[in-house]
Amino acid sequence: MRIPSTQKVRIEDFPDQKEWITPLVSVVNKFINDVIASVNGGIEFEKNVLGVEKDFDFVYISHTLSLPLVFKWTLALPPKSLVIASSGENVPTSNRDFSPIIALASWSLNPANEISISDIVKLTGSPAAVSALTAGNRYKIKVRITP
Repeated sequence: MRIPSTQKVRIEDFPDQKEWITPLVSVVNKFINDVIASVNGGIEFEKNVLGVEKDFDFVYISHTLSLPLVFKWTLALPPKSLVIASSGENVPTSNRDFSPIIALASWSLNPANEISISDIVKLTGSPAAVSALTAGNRYKIKVRITP
């Protein structure tokens, strides 16, 4: 849902308080404009949401040779959610764009404070079916992790 523009607070609406309300109105109007601009397309995950974004680009050979994908968790709060924000699949030698896929991952936090993505599956077909990643294909996956 898009937040509609709002009517600005006008100094003229407060004729008896002009002296003190003038500085307040300019601050309030700027704040309102900034919030609307941010929420209507300006929110960025790593700047506006506490969390980590991580990109992986790999050729899937087999479950034992390609996984787990491991990276250090650097935030003070423990991770609670990991979602695959985007994922694509292609053959390794192609220069074409990656075909989008729907992928799901299982993950854990190990004692060394590393996130380990131990399994990735893709949803295919209609009705949806779960399948393994295709051996020999290249994958680009962006995960978002939040505490």
